[in-house]
Formats: sequence, C-alpha cells, structure tokens
Amino acid sequence: MKALLLDDNPMNNLILERFLLPMGVECTSLTSGGEALRLIEAEAKAGRWFDLFFCDIIMGGDLDGFEVISRLRKLEKQRPAPGPRSPAGIPPLVVVALTAMRSAKSEDKAKEVGADLFLSKPITRLMLADVVKRLELLISQCAMQKT
Repeated sequence: MKALLLDDNPMNNLILERFLLPMGVECTSLTSGGEALRLIEAEAKAGRWFDLFFCDIIMGGDLDGFEVISRLRKLEKQRPAPGPRSPAGIPPLVVVALTAMRSAKSEDKAKEVGADLFLSKPITRLMLADVVKRLELLISQCAMQKT
C-alpha cells in the first residue's frame, strides 16, 4: 500500500511515516500542495498510484488542503480511469483530511471538496491503523469481486 503525505510541517509528515511504515505502508512526504498534485499526475502517467492521500487542511504556501483536494478530484474527473489501476487515467485516491482545528464546519468543507475521511490532530497509531485496515478490507473486497 502506498500513501502520499502532505503537510507544510515536515515533522508532522515524519510522525505519520513512523506510524505507517510498521503497518507496511510505503510513504512519500511532501510539503507543497502544487508539488503533490504534480507528483500524483506524474505517477499516474508512469502507471503507478497512491492508495491513500493524507492531506493537512490548514497549510501555508501555494495551496491549502481544501484546494488541493478539490483540484485532485477535478483532475480525477478529467482523466477518469476506465478500470481499477488502469494506466489510462488516475484512479480515485482515498483522501484523509487532517487538521488540528476540529470543527463541524471544517469537516463539512473537507467532505464537500472530496475528502473521504476526516481526522483531527493529534493523530494516533490507532487512528491510522483503523484507516489502513478499512482500506485493506476494501481492496480485498474489490479483488474478490473480480474473480
């Protein structure tokens, strides 16, 4: 399983990596929203995909997390994948919005722009293990449907 971690604070990315790596999740960490979108598109063109995208909502710099998620979902619609993991498009990522500012308004906005899950910081191993377990179950269910 591959995850893209986006947070303008490199220390937050490092903490997520330390939690996810022992769960068998390969991590790529970035601090720029624009860089994350370019990487997702480049990886898709090369036939590689991320399974999970952990995106901080409140970031300084070029784009905030809401805008990154919104642009990602537009990109996925512009280049739809005809089948699971098809090189012809970008398959939908499972997007986990992260924020230290827990509010119903933030959670609603994150879901409105396309986040699948919303987690409040501080993030714990247990929270991440639940996300990974749910995604593994979903992947195995999809694989069983193909056979």
